[in-house]
Amino acid sequence: MYGQVVHVSEKGRKELYVSGEPWENYQGKWEGIRPKLPPHPALFHNSSLFKEKKFNTEFSIVADSHFF
Repeated sequence: MYGQVVHVSEKGRKELYVSGEPWENYQGKWEGIRPKLPPHPALFHNSSLFKEKKFNTEFSIVADSHFF
């Protein structure tokens, strides 16, 4: 499950912009050499996923993207 992230300014807590799109805008899409994904702070996972599947540490930079 995922949602949107509201980005706010440090001073005054002014809303700057919102990131996150409908799933159709991510599914099967790529950003350069990696799959397009929802914003990481907006992702929620069931804890069972981490028991069943582990991060592939061969991907030192994109292990989280590979996991998702």
